Amino acid sequence: MQAQPILVSVGDLAVRRLGWTDARGPVTALRHACFAGGAVIEDHLDEESTHLVVGDSAGCAALGACRMYVVETVDRALRAASAAAYCVETLVHRHPGRRLAELSRFCLAPAARGRPALEILWRALWRMTRDEGIDAIFGCASLAGADFVKHAAALGHLCDQARNDPRWIVAARDPAAAHRPDPVKTRPRLPPLLRGYAELGATFSPEATLDPAFGTADVFVVQPVEALSRRYVAFFS
Repeated sequence: MQAQPILVSVGDLAVRRLGWTDARGPVTALRHACFAGGAVIEDHLDEESTHLVVGDSAGCAALGACRMYVVETVDRALRAASAAAYCVETLVHRHPGRRLAELSRFCLAPAARGRPALEILWRALWRMTRDEGIDAIFGCASLAGADFVKHAAALGHLCDQARNDPRWIVAARDPAAAHRPDPVKTRPRLPPLLRGYAELGATFSPEATLDPAFGTADVFVVQPVEALSRRYVAFFS
C-alpha cells in the first residue's frame, strides 16, 4: 500500500482515507482473505465510496477496511449495499434533510481481530462522521454462518424492539425470507463489531435476513450520531 496521508494513528497502527484507485489492491486482497468464496469482492459502490484502510504506520499492509457511502436521496439509498435486503429508502423518507452514510464491506485480517485494530477503525469512522456532517450511519451487521437457529440468542437480543428506537427501524424487503427472532432475557456473547454497536446505543431492525453469498445472518443497524453518549464521543475523539 503506497504512502498516503494518515487520518488517525494509534501506536504502530494507522488509518488512511482512500479512493478506490489507491484502495483497490490492498482492500481486494483483504476481502479475499476474510469473505466466503462466493462473495462479490468488488461492486458498483467501491468507486462511489470512501475507503478507510487500517495498516501499519508505514502503510505496508492492509489489516482492516470498510467503506462509507453517503446517502441523501432515495436514488442513492436504493443503490446502497443493504438495500437488497432492507427498505433503506425508508430512512430518507422519514428523515428528510438528514445526511446518512452506509458502512459496508467491514473486514479485519485474522491476525488483526483484536481490540486495537477495531478501535482505531472506530476512531477513524467517528472523525469521518464529523468531517462529513453525517447524522447517522447504517448498514447490515453480520454473524458468521447463514443460519437463524445458530444465532437465535444473538438475534433475539439485538432485534428486541423493547431496546430499539422506532424512528430508525427499517423493514426487510422480502418479509417472507426474513426472520423475526423471539426476544431473549440474557445478553449473549456478541462479535466485537456487533457488541460495539450495541454498546453505542444503535437501533437494530426486528427482522434478520440471510446472505448465502457471504455465508452470514444479517441484521440492519442504524447509529444516529445524536444518540451517542458523551462518554463515547469523548473516547473516540
